[in-house]
Amino acid sequence: MKNFILFSISLCLLQVIIKVNAQLSPSYRKLHSAVLVEKKLYIFGGFGELNLSPENETNYNKNPDDRFFYLDTNTG
Repeated sequence: MKNFILFSISLCLLQVIIKVNAQLSPSYRKLHSAVLVEKKLYIFGGFGELNLSPENETNYNKNPDDRFFYLDTNTG
């Protein structure tokens, strides 16, 4: 029984210690649309970079980005 309690406590502490960073950082884009609704900034559309050459010359993708992001600007 004592081992079970120690295991349970260890498992709970392990869950608290583990940091999960699952946020997706949007890539650079241009010609996008953004709107602020209440305290959230919604970002959608636009064109992202597309690296085609080994010299890192960047070209822009011909197809618009279909991802949708929002940034919660609420500070309180």
